[in-house]
Amino acid sequence: MAADWDLIEQIYVTALQISTCTLQYKWVKGHQDDTTSELTTEAQYNIRADALAGSFTAQTKSNTPQQVLPSEKYCLHIGDRAIYGHYIYEIRQAYMLPPLRDYLAGWHKWSQGTESKIDWDAFQTAVRNCHIPHIQLVKLVHDKLPTRYEQAKSNPQGLKTCHYCTSDETFAHLLQCDNPISQRFREDLQHQLENYFIATQTPESFRKLVLQSQRLWYKPTPPETHQLDTPIERTYQEQQQIGWQLFLKGYISKEWRTQYQEACEMDEDSLPSNSTTGYLAGIPRYMESTNCPLGCPSTTHT
Repeated sequence: MAADWDLIEQIYVTALQISTCTLQYKWVKGHQDDTTSELTTEAQYNIRADALAGSFTAQTKSNTPQQVLPSEKYCLHIGDRAIYGHYIYEIRQAYMLPPLRDYLAGWHKWSQGTESKIDWDAFQTAVRNCHIPHIQLVKLVHDKLPTRYEQAKSNPQGLKTCHYCTSDETFAHLLQCDNPISQRFREDLQHQLENYFIATQTPESFRKLVLQSQRLWYKPTPPETHQLDTPIERTYQEQQQIGWQLFLKGYISKEWRTQYQEACEMDEDSLPSNSTTGYLAGIPRYMESTNCPLGCPSTTHT
């Protein structure tokens, strides 16, 4: 039951079959290129092997169960995935995620099939690396932040309208309200995105695609996109089915992944991220440092 036991067992069995030389085993720290450019030969091979393994995994993802290694004999499969570690976590996820996603589909009024278009890998990575306190993060994702509208549910005598206008003060409204704090939030959000794109050497075409879509993030019911079968239109249409405002919460369409990978292939000056999932998860995570519009007087004094 040890993690990656299959690899260790296969190495051991293979070593027994090699009689022409003496083998030595040595642990080599991984990802040393993150901290230094002076790498030993072993470290360079380690980094190269890790990159090849990641590339192979990305290219061979399919609905076909993975084949076990010759010395492995048996393996735990959940659905179409072979599980090689963190067994309790994986079993718990397999049991709990389907009803949770069904609940989210009903809550967000997603049509059938919309849930499958969400890049859940990027979403989970963004959540794991998020610096927002866990309770606040859950409230943000499920629209339970302390806006006047939410607080009025437990205090009917309290005001539920925005401090600056007559609309109900929901988080969605604060994103699009014309008050000075919300306007500054939208401006700061764009600056944070631009800084992230510079830091990650994002291809120009993908940078423009995200920034151009930003105006749709704050609209409760954005206009229908043109029904054209182009990559950009498919990206916009799929994100619209999920919800543009949900982009800020990490619910992003898988089409963004496709657009980013294609942009990196076409842009010779770009520096593609070693992990597309990590890059996409970094977009909502990087926006954490933007001052939330909940800082307006209507929510800080209620």
